[in-house]
Amino acid sequence: MENNNNTSSIAEVQTRIFQIISTMPEAHKRKLLTALEKWQSKFDDKQESRLNDKREHTRKPISLYAICETNGCYFRDFTKDVSAGGAFIETKTNLSLDEGLFMTLFHKSLETPVRATGKIVRVDPMGVGIKFIKTIPGMYLL
Repeated sequence: MENNNNTSSIAEVQTRIFQIISTMPEAHKRKLLTALEKWQSKFDDKQESRLNDKREHTRKPISLYAICETNGCYFRDFTKDVSAGGAFIETKTNLSLDEGLFMTLFHKSLETPVRATGKIVRVDPMGVGIKFIKTIPGMYLL
């Protein structure tokens, strides 16, 4: 694999990382783990701070059943939180930043499902952050 993060797929990057780590001595693996955990901790703090600063709408932690479609890929998962401007969907589905997404959200308190179109604005190991194309007033009232 060429050492170019812009052209390598995430699968290629992960494969190469695992190859490198698998050949390391145990002591080096432990040092790497410690360094990665420290780095991740700093990243999480900065990411959370940045995300909170950018939010225009108050989010509410609520689990809504979500049926989603993007680029011909369908998946079903649950939201972690939701607001009038977006939602975080917990998913293991491999998705990319700026990808368009159509979703239908279900909850027992909704008379009819909510249909929304959005764009993926955040991707992390736990799922994806979606910004709705049009705000959905009242979503945080569920």
